[in-house]
Amino acid sequence: MRTAKLSIPMLIFLAVAVSAHSLGVFERPVKLVGTVIPHPAAAPDFTLTDQKGLPFHMANTKGKVVVVTFIYTHCTDLRPFVTMKLKNAREQLGTDADKAVFVAVTTDPKRDTQNVIAAYSRAAGLFDS
Repeated sequence: MRTAKLSIPMLIFLAVAVSAHSLGVFERPVKLVGTVIPHPAAAPDFTLTDQKGLPFHMANTKGKVVVVTFIYTHCTDLRPFVTMKLKNAREQLGTDADKAVFVAVTTDPKRDTQNVIAAYSRAAGLFDS
């Protein structure tokens, strides 16, 4: 059985590429330059709590592409833009969206409580995505 293995640099590259595409950067052919990671390591299992208060286990994402981003909901600069771009990326996947898991990890756990994250997710249209 093949499993999808992505490294942090690959996830960052994907997030940047999706954002660049959404901005129209690829209107003319662009040569992408990067590093192929021939034997990426699988992410170890870990458990987080989601916006509904339920456990999220990395092990349950086996076989899917996992896009990880970091968030603090009080950011008024870049975070709303990144959230919108990730939502657009998910929408562009169409019927393939079920093959990907989008995970946002807070960098401000004191203010980003479960209720704050849930409200942010609802406002962004991502609560049940």
